[in-house]
Amino acid sequence: MVQTSGGYFGVQWGVFAIDVAVLLIFIAMVWKAPRSWPVWACALQLLAVTSHVMLMMKLPTPISAFYTVVNMTGYGIMLAIAIGTFWAWQERRAIGAEAD
Repeated sequence: MVQTSGGYFGVQWGVFAIDVAVLLIFIAMVWKAPRSWPVWACALQLLAVTSHVMLMMKLPTPISAFYTVVNMTGYGIMLAIAIGTFWAWQERRAIGAEAD
């Protein structure tokens, strides 16, 4: 919804703003959560934001590299969240087994 129809080669300011907001959320999670998965998610999100900055600075790189990095970091973040969910489920299941 925030992507502009200006083409594939310009900076998508709306997407950049959302990526920065998500990075700030992950930073807050790293600060407060005693888990390791938010660190991985934050690092991957930082890579996506850095790719946006690379486009803003007009560095001579192919646009396909930008889209590849952004898409692959998205998959990595989803994997980190899935692993964190699995670990939390295992911990709650272990606590429930001890209570019985």
